[in-house]
Amino acid sequence: MAGTMTFPLQAKAFQVVLVMPCLNEAANLVATCSALGFGGNTGQPAEHTALVIVDNGSEDDTWKVAEQIQRTSLANSVHLVREPTRGFVPARHRGNVFAQTLANSSDWNPEHVLILQVDADCQYLPGYVNAMMVAIQSQTTNVMLEACIGYPTDFKAKYPEYVNICDRTDTEFEKLFPRSLSHDDVPVDAVCGYRLGDYFRWGGHRREFNRSGEEIYAETTRLFMRARTQGAERFRVEEGMALHSARKAMENPALHIATGGFPREASWNLNWQRDYRGPDNIEDLCAHSDHPEVLKAVRVREEHLLALFGVLPLHVDRALGQASDLAADSEQLTTQILPLLPARTLEDLATRPGLLISDVFDLISEHGMQLLSRARQIVSKTAP
Repeated sequence: MAGTMTFPLQAKAFQVVLVMPCLNEAANLVATCSALGFGGNTGQPAEHTALVIVDNGSEDDTWKVAEQIQRTSLANSVHLVREPTRGFVPARHRGNVFAQTLANSSDWNPEHVLILQVDADCQYLPGYVNAMMVAIQSQTTNVMLEACIGYPTDFKAKYPEYVNICDRTDTEFEKLFPRSLSHDDVPVDAVCGYRLGDYFRWGGHRREFNRSGEEIYAETTRLFMRARTQGAERFRVEEGMALHSARKAMENPALHIATGGFPREASWNLNWQRDYRGPDNIEDLCAHSDHPEVLKAVRVREEHLLALFGVLPLHVDRALGQASDLAADSEQLTTQILPLLPARTLEDLATRPGLLISDVFDLISEHGMQLLSRARQIVSKTAP
């Protein structure tokens, strides 16, 4: 029965609980769970590892597939939970709450329980779980782990121009905003991990809504922004590797380019789809990468990168009362950006981090072209 407690593991050094939200993932679930060591005809999961599959109101056979994975896995290593409220926040939080109950019932120390966020449509490469477990043992509390993620090899081979469009744009802004990982506030949800104890100290995943009443997404970005008010840092796990799902790029390639993969609110996506008049499938987009509408998508991606990796860290650092760690060459841009942002307090950051995300997108919407022009000037001056 969903949510029934069992005791899969004895309390030892570090327990690992993988939390996997699922919404209509019947077609992907077997392959992803198999890569992580669960289900029939697989290798064994990493030692002391459990998987919590959180069904988020699927209308396909996700639950039946999950039950089959549970039956064909090591006894009591896979748990099935239902979360009827749709959205990544309810599903991810439900998985963490289940892990907390499991830890309490099994007498696990929450400081020795590693939660790994995993997505049902990602590909996790061999050794992923073990690499994350080794990494957490080298870290103190108050740390968010983040593994590495890239495009699948077959996707890169089939659509090299699409990957090149994204990489060229991203590389330009990496030159402008070289920062330490802990001053980058945008982790990738699918490859993050943290201690169970830290998760609840940080306040867990929370739903937030903007001034128009629309939900603000990027739940793990907001979790980490709140964690930073308690001095949290991030740690890159170079040995852990996963591959993006190509689903969003295939479904709406221009939108995926424009957002940089960052989840925007529903109205922004609808407005983009209403106004966009360019190639609407990935093959045509790659064949016509100089189309004016594709170039517009690239420009909007530049604005998103500037917002997320240039403006947002400045905004968060100021709320924390910390000095920016931007390169000296970028300070002149900083002096232009900060006066355009509303002053936010430490309490704002701790209780409403989505407010700061909305601030930076509002700024980019009004001043994006001007700031991009200034950013390009700086890049051209600092280029070798």
